[in-house]
Formats: sequence, C-alpha cells, structure tokens
Amino acid sequence: MKKILIVAVIGLVFIGVLFHYLITTNRQTESPAVSPAADTTEAFVIEELTAPTTSPSSEAVSAPSAEVDSAPVEQSVSNPVKQPETSVVSEPTISTATPTTLEAKEQARRRIEFKNSTIKLSINNIRPRAEISYSNNDFTYAGVCNDAWVRSLLETTQRNITGSTEGVVVNAIPNSDSVACLDGTEWYVVQSPLLPTLDGESSFWCVDSTGFADTVSKPLPAGSQQCVAS
Repeated sequence: MKKILIVAVIGLVFIGVLFHYLITTNRQTESPAVSPAADTTEAFVIEELTAPTTSPSSEAVSAPSAEVDSAPVEQSVSNPVKQPETSVVSEPTISTATPTTLEAKEQARRRIEFKNSTIKLSINNIRPRAEISYSNNDFTYAGVCNDAWVRSLLETTQRNITGSTEGVVVNAIPNSDSVACLDGTEWYVVQSPLLPTLDGESSFWCVDSTGFADTVSKPLPAGSQQCVAS
C-alpha cells in the first residue's frame, strides 16, 4: 500500500513539472518579437523629444539683440569718443650748474690748490738753505738770493706760475707776477704770487729771516726787508 502511494505521489509531481514546462513554453512562443524598425522608431521618438526646439518667438527675440549690439560699434567708428584735454605744465627752470660743470670746477679748484702747495713748498725750502748760507758766510745773509740752490728753487717756483723761468727778481722791486728775493747783511725776504682762486682772489706766499711764513695780500713794496702781513 505504501509503495502504491509513493508511486502515485511521484507521478503527480512529474505531471505537475511537465504541466509547468508546457505553460512556460507556450507563453514564450506567443510573445511578439521586437523588430529593428520598431527600435529605430522608438530611438527617433526619443531623440526628437530630447532635441532642443527653437521657437519662432525665440528667433524674433534674438534678431533685434544682434542689431542692438552692432549699433555701438558703428557709432564708435564714425564718432570716436573724445579724450579729455590735458594742459601741459612746464617745469620751472632751476638755474643750477650741471654735474659736468660742477665736476670741471672741482677739478680746476684742485689743480689750483696743488700748484699753490708746490709754490709754498719751494719757497719754504729756501729757509733752511738761507740759514746754511748764513752760517757758511760769516753769519751774513748777503748773497743768499744768488746761491745756486736758492736760485734753482726760485726758478722752479716761477715756472709753476708762468710756465717760464724768466721773471725772477733778485734784489729789485718785484711786480705782481714775479718771484722776488731780497737780501742784506742781517735779513732776507722771499715772496711769490699764488695762483688766483676761481673767484679771482689773488694772494702771495712770503717767508723772511724773522721766521714769518704765511699768505699776504700785497706784493713786496720797495725797500722791504721782511714780509708785510696782511
């Protein structure tokens, strides 16, 4: 009895599976196939729905905007915008020397100072030589201006002033351009003009047997036995 029931159950299960298979197969056969044309139509419909549409109203609105934009361009070409006029203000003229002029003046000033220093040095070197001559000549200054050493210093000084050794004055009245040397038994005096400054000021360098050595403003007067301080 049990075997019969088991066989009956198996048979029912088999019949149910077979029935389910037949129903499924039948449904797949009856469903219509999708043709390529339908796909194309559906794609065209989708594309048409998604594509941006341009309405006549939008074209009518955009056209005037192009004309409005082009108008200022034509106006800017035919009627250029005038720039505000600016007045040119000239700078005030300042009467100052240029760097080149200042440099030239400074060089000239230094050249004058150098030559004047050389003149002073040469005249000052006569002082120790005059003392040597004084000791060697029985303690007299007479003849100091004719000493070879002293004469060389006088000519060197004159050359620095005028460019020539001519013009040296010995025991005579000097002029404003001459290097002068006067001597006597108990005295001597030597004076030389200095180069004038850039302002035109003239002066002299003078030494004598009293120990004076300085700048004076006037040449030696006639009969002088020593420097005349300013």
